[in-house]
Amino acid sequence: MNAINDDLKRTVFLRRLGAQSVQAEVRELLDASGLGDRLQGVSQVFLKPNLVSDVPEYIAAGCNTDIHVIEGVLTYLADFGLKAIIGESEVGTRLKGRRLEKALEYMGIYDLQKRYDFEIVNLTQAPQIDVEIPGALALKSVKLSTPLLDSDLIINLPKLKTHKYAVITCSLKNMFGAIPDPMRIRYHYTLARVLADINSLFDEKMFIALDAIVAMEGQGPTYGTPVQMNLLLAAHDPAAADVVAARLMGFEPTEVPHLKCFLQSFSDVGGDDIEVVGAQVADLARDFKPATRNLYVKFESWMCHHPMIIKVIFSDTFRRYVARPLHPLLSRLRGGSFTWYDDK
Repeated sequence: MNAINDDLKRTVFLRRLGAQSVQAEVRELLDASGLGDRLQGVSQVFLKPNLVSDVPEYIAAGCNTDIHVIEGVLTYLADFGLKAIIGESEVGTRLKGRRLEKALEYMGIYDLQKRYDFEIVNLTQAPQIDVEIPGALALKSVKLSTPLLDSDLIINLPKLKTHKYAVITCSLKNMFGAIPDPMRIRYHYTLARVLADINSLFDEKMFIALDAIVAMEGQGPTYGTPVQMNLLLAAHDPAAADVVAARLMGFEPTEVPHLKCFLQSFSDVGGDDIEVVGAQVADLARDFKPATRNLYVKFESWMCHHPMIIKVIFSDTFRRYVARPLHPLLSRLRGGSFTWYDDK
């Protein structure tokens, strides 16, 4: 893989959708951004979409990376004769959470696999090794899956959304799903530093293709309100991508704790030295409604500081005999609900 020069690291490519198909728009954006140069000599690419939900209602509202964006990337990669992997980790417990298999089915990714040559990997089930993080702020070491680590390039495919814990979820936050532990909630008590740490491992071999077609405001990343932005964004650096993404949503980078943390501790990209090519942020930005920290979210935040409470609340016994009967009430308080699985 070819190295990224400093100018390219500080360049973000922004595109408003036109009359072409989304797939064609994605391919043109990737070509214009110079991704093809970085793919020279690459044998394995890992695609990391945002697949936060397996519920059709939420998928239809735009909480997951658009299937057409994923397909556009796959068609672009097909010309380079490399191995492509699409992967994501599980979320939550066996009884209640987000099952990757269901998300892939509802998204239509299994159907894509019939037309394109790529592998699907569940990072939670794949082989894992311990990885030390040099200069870590909070996460000194972490178990990561070998298909991700063995890839020459990671194509990060995030969504443009608000987030109840992280203000926004874009490039940096999407890599939280690279941690194969489905109980990643245990890291939320120091989320900003954990996100900075995990991205420090991958930022030099990452490319961003951000889906901002249908974005989300309010109670993101799952239960928010769809926002039709009709935008695509590409970048060679996750911090540069997120600086522009934040401003598209009406936030300053300093208002996003994990982005501020990453910029200060691991990045040589500054918030004011980024060049945007293709469109002007000021012409496209709008003020997104941020997520509100209601009582349920405040309780979740408190819980994240108490590992024993997490262990009890996420046990199958508690979920089955306490949370399940209260499901209608909890759903209203939370703003939405993950799937319950009756077969466990």
